[in-house]
Amino acid sequence: MKKLVPLIAIFALAACGQMGNKNSTPAESAPAYTVPTDWQTFTHDNFTIHSPTTWKVNQNQTGPVFFIYAPVDYDYQYFVQNINLVTESIKGRGIDLDKYSESSAKLLKSYLSNLSTVNSKKMKDANGEYQQVVYSGDKDTFHLIFEQQYRIVNDEAYVLTYMSLKQQWQKDHQTGENIMSTFSVK
Repeated sequence: MKKLVPLIAIFALAACGQMGNKNSTPAESAPAYTVPTDWQTFTHDNFTIHSPTTWKVNQNQTGPVFFIYAPVDYDYQYFVQNINLVTESIKGRGIDLDKYSESSAKLLKSYLSNLSTVNSKKMKDANGEYQQVVYSGDKDTFHLIFEQQYRIVNDEAYVLTYMSLKQQWQKDHQTGENIMSTFSVK
């Protein structure tokens, strides 16, 4: 569990920075997801997200705005699947969604070995457009796969990340995606 915090800090750092421009592609509509009535709701000043009650929400004073931890899988007790959110003001920096997504990917490559992009596409939901990227990569002894959503709303960048071990991805990623699909900026 001690290795989890530095790993999350890497993703927080990857959310920051500026690089070159990228050609814009049309956005796909995100599939609609109905939040189950037994899920918990976490509301912050300017956003809301829902998760199963078995997942634990931890709001931080520094670093990511929150973590939502999956129940511990004792087969993989040294790593807990999680969703976290990092925000950053980009006011006056001239950064659009394409630039932000590209710079985040470049920064991740400097922190993780064997990093590869599994899938990347521009999506659209009620909050507007966002970039959805699935990566795989290694950090220390962890073989990870993670999905990130990059959003820019009112000069604020939001990086929502679902992290999982590669071994757990096929079994559990749908729950992570469902949680991420409930994220809503006010």
